Parts: sequence; structure tokens; C-alpha cells
Amino acid sequence: MIIIVLRFFLFCLSTYGYRIYIERKFGYPSKLSLIVIFCANIIVLYIASLLGFLSGTAIAMFLIGLLLFSVNLFRHKNDSKIRLFSLDLTRIWMVGYFLIFSVILLQSSLVHYDNFSHWAVIVKYLITEASLPTAATGIISFTSYPIGSSLFVYYVTLIVGYHEGVMLLGQFMLIIAALYSLFSVIRDSSRTLMTSSLFLTIALFNYFNIAIRMNNLLVDFLLPLLALAAVSGIYVLRKNFLLSSIHTILLLSVLAIVKNSGLFFVVIVLLYYLYTSIKNFNKEQSKIMHLVVGIGSTVMFSISTFILWEVHVKNTFTEEVSKHSVNISSYQDIFAEKTNEITTQIIHTFTSTVIDWHSLSTQGIIFVNVIFIGAYLIIRVGFKRKNSLIKMLFLTDAIVILYYIGILGMFLFSMPIEEALVLAGFERYASSMVIFSLGILSITLVQEMDSLLYEQTIAMRNHRSYKSIKTKKYYQYSSILLLFFSTGLILSESNGMMFSNKNYENEIPYLIKNITGDNQDLNNASYLIVSADKESIDSYYTQYVGKYYLYSNQVDAIENFIISDEEFISTLSNYDYIVVIDEHYTFNALAKKILNINIKQQVYSSEELLANYNNR
Repeated sequence: MIIIVLRFFLFCLSTYGYRIYIERKFGYPSKLSLIVIFCANIIVLYIASLLGFLSGTAIAMFLIGLLLFSVNLFRHKNDSKIRLFSLDLTRIWMVGYFLIFSVILLQSSLVHYDNFSHWAVIVKYLITEASLPTAATGIISFTSYPIGSSLFVYYVTLIVGYHEGVMLLGQFMLIIAALYSLFSVIRDSSRTLMTSSLFLTIALFNYFNIAIRMNNLLVDFLLPLLALAAVSGIYVLRKNFLLSSIHTILLLSVLAIVKNSGLFFVVIVLLYYLYTSIKNFNKEQSKIMHLVVGIGSTVMFSISTFILWEVHVKNTFTEEVSKHSVNISSYQDIFAEKTNEITTQIIHTFTSTVIDWHSLSTQGIIFVNVIFIGAYLIIRVGFKRKNSLIKMLFLTDAIVILYYIGILGMFLFSMPIEEALVLAGFERYASSMVIFSLGILSITLVQEMDSLLYEQTIAMRNHRSYKSIKTKKYYQYSSILLLFFSTGLILSESNGMMFSNKNYENEIPYLIKNITGDNQDLNNASYLIVSADKESIDSYYTQYVGKYYLYSNQVDAIENFIISDEEFISTLSNYDYIVVIDEHYTFNALAKKILNINIKQQVYSSEELLANYNNR
């Protein structure tokens, strides 16, 4: 673990080298620079992966970052005005948040189903093979899934070390960078109330993110955060068309290849970028063409990564049938399987779920609406001031409705019947929109709160810049209260993650990993996992976990061994290895009766098990 910490420290120095460079060279806002650097890392790795130079490019990118840090450190070592680090309330709170979660994540292991069906598998494949999957790669089940965030997790893992906790940390670094960018919208960072409000927003993100959580590599939480980071940058850089366009390209070109559903957020952000660019553009005749070309180029480059991925998938996997692939013919085939009765049932279940008050996502949407309306009334009636909150509420609700229609379309057109009927993953998908809506609310509310302050000139604000002693006390008490609640919610979430870690030994991944280890040599050996956990086998969870740790595409799992002696021998003969992960009474009894072997939890070669039987 010490080696991992040291290598992670070097990774941070490399990242900081890039950060110093873009902030001093281009004047990039400090709170936006981190997410921009990470997105640039992903884009470089993405291009390198398509060209077949992945690992070399990753190492070179890391070394260049260290070089930039060293050069800047040497240049400014005698400059007393230059500080490598500075602290304020935002940095202190965010650093504390990052350290608490990082320590927990480094001690965490993968548990969630989808880690083993795809997200962890693709990172492992990139680490071991240093290339994108091909048609002959059977270990990757969902070959059409974009590879955006996985490339960054790969980058962190390659430099810091291959470990499940490091993969989770890599994903969290992307998340924390996106969260940190939200603070860039605060006009005056010395105003604690606005900062504390965003702290509470981040804490509420964790609450409404319970269906996704931090201790996995799923991207449904990352999607809205990248979109919010893009919106924040466009708002802050609205007076600088060039930097605003670059920021939009970098964020959206990554967002487009994190997951196909990220295209919805790409469109929303592009519309906001278009609106902001036109609104803030100098309408001189000679510059109109620059605006048109700039906007056109931004839109084109923002979706170019997605187009490249679709071309890659089509050329590499000629008969692509991966779930959620962007393929009209596959949509038609899946939808055709659903009868009118099934379609009606899916729509009814979806509608019932959306209007169910017990649904966390529904509670989140209601919460956002209540806060929007409440804040509007307080500002309009209490402060006698017009504000934009109702307008933003209508816009946010319209986005929510469109997103929910999109989710319904996904269940109807791209999900198998058995998954669509139970709305598999609905809370996870819906929570993405809750988080996005809550983020938009917070950004808008921070601006409105700032406009209510007694002193509007930032340079003149100090400890006396209040209308009265009474309003100053209200301000201070509110700030402290928000800070207290947000910190409490963060600590509560961290406790939940630690509780999950304590229960890890009862999970299927632990049972398998404890016996097989984490094999990193891709192989074609056939394995049979023997387990008494029927539910995990029927859901294919055991099989996916086995494929990940055994690193083979030929992994089956069986619970039912109420079979004849001949069938028992035939079953064992079909596999190279038998993996027994728990106490299975029937299997053990048959092995004792037929093979005269006392079975333990371990890996057996079928040749070893059948040796006595074949020699009879």
C-alpha cells in the first residue's frame, strides 16, 4: 500500500504540472482546470487507443506532467509571490472530502454486478492487453459501450498500480474534479454562505446517488457531473468565446463517450453554449462569421469522439448486437419481440414508478421543485426582487420530462423483455437527472443569493459589508448550519461505504477471489463454479464475477446437482477446472460417493477430480 501511495503522489504531481501550465499560460480558472486536464487526458488516450499506442502514450503523458511540474518549480523557486498551494474554505472542505473517501475507496473492493459484467473488465483488459477489444475478444460482453471514463481509470491504474481500490480512486478523481468545478460559478469566493450552499448540494448528491454510490465504476453519477462542469465553465467563461468553446469541446467530447445516454446531456449543454455564445457576442458585422464558424466547430468536435467510436465499433464488430448499442436495426428487432400487451405493461409499470412517492428519484424531483418555488417566493415576496428561479424551474422540468421519455424509450426499444418488465436500473438512470436538476438549481440559487447581498461591489466587501448586525447574524448562522449539515451527510455516506466494506466477506466476489485470486493472464480455459447460491447463479452474477477473476470467457456456474452419477461425471468432464466456492451438500456428497474425494473450497482440475474414477 505504501508503494501505491507514493505512486499516487507522483501522479498528483504530474497532474499539478499540467494545472500550473494551463493556468499560467492560458489564464484558465483554477476551479475549472482540474476537470479540463482530466478530460484532455482521456481524449489523448482515446486517440492513442484507436491508433494502437495506448500504454506508451499514457506513460509519456505522465512523464510530461512531471516535467512541467519540475520546470515550473525550478523557475519560480526564488519567487516569494508564487505559491504552489493556497487554502480557503472551499479547498479545505473539498480536500477533506477527497481524503476521507480516498482512504475508504483504497480499502474497498468491487461488488456491484455491472462492475463484473463490463466496467471493471474493460479496465482490466486495457491494463493487461494495452489495446481496445477486437471481435476475437470474448471476455468483453458489451463491446459497443463507449470507453471514456474507463480510459482515465486505466491511466490512474497504470501509473499508481493495478488494484481494485485504485480503480475506484481513479473514478472518484474524475468525480471530485467535476464537483470542484461547480464552485467556479461563485462570483465572490469569500462569501461563506454561497460556498456552504454548494457543500450541501454535493452532500445531497451523495444522498440521491444511493442507487449508484461511489464504491463502483458505474458512470451514471459521472454523466450529470460532467454536464454540470461543462455548464459551469460556459457560464464562467461566457465573456471569452475562445476559452468557452475549448472548454465545451473538451468536456462534451468526453461526455459523449462515457455512455450512450450521455448524448442527452451533450445536446442540453450544447444548447446552453449556443444561447450563451449568441447572447454575449459582440454583434459587429465582421465578427458574425467568426461566431458561426466557432459554434459550428464546437458542435462538430464535441460529437466527433462519439462518431469515431461508432465507426470503430462498426468496423471492428461487424455483427454488433451488444445491449444499448446505437443500432436502429437492433432497436427494431428488440421492439418487435415485445407484444402490445408487454409494451402496455412496461408503460404502466414505468408510469407507476415515476409517480410513486416512495421512489427516491421522484422524491428528488419533488424536492428540487419545492426548493425552486420556495426560494422564488422568499426572494420575490420577502426581498421584493424579481428573479429567474421560476423560469429555470420550467426549463429544468422540461429537461426532466424529456429525459424520462428517453428512459421509457430505452426500456421499450433497447432492453430485453425480462429487464424492461422490471425496469432494471431505473433508479440508477433517474438519479442522474435528479443530480443534474439539483446542480442546476444550486448554480441558479447561488447567483440569486449573491445578488441579494447588501454590498454588490466585490472589492468593497469585508466583515462590515452587511445591512445590519441582525442580517449579519442571520448570514453567519445560515452558513454554519449549512456547513454542519453538509459535513454530517458526507460523514454519513462514508460510514455507509465502510459498513459495506465490513460485509465484503459475505459477498460472492470475495468467495471467488479468495479462492482463485485475481488472474491477469487472459486465457481460454473452461471453468465450472460450484455454489449453493441459486439466486446469484440464476442472475448470472456468479458467472460474471468468475469471468473477471479467472479472466476467461468460458465460465459457467451450477447450483443444481440433483443428477445421476453418469450426468455428474459428464458435467465435470466438460470443464478444465472446477471451482468450489462454498459448502454445497449435494455436490460434496456426489464427489464422496463417486470419486471418493472430500471436497474443500478450492480450485480443482477436472483431470485431478476424475483420476480415481478413470483408473477404476
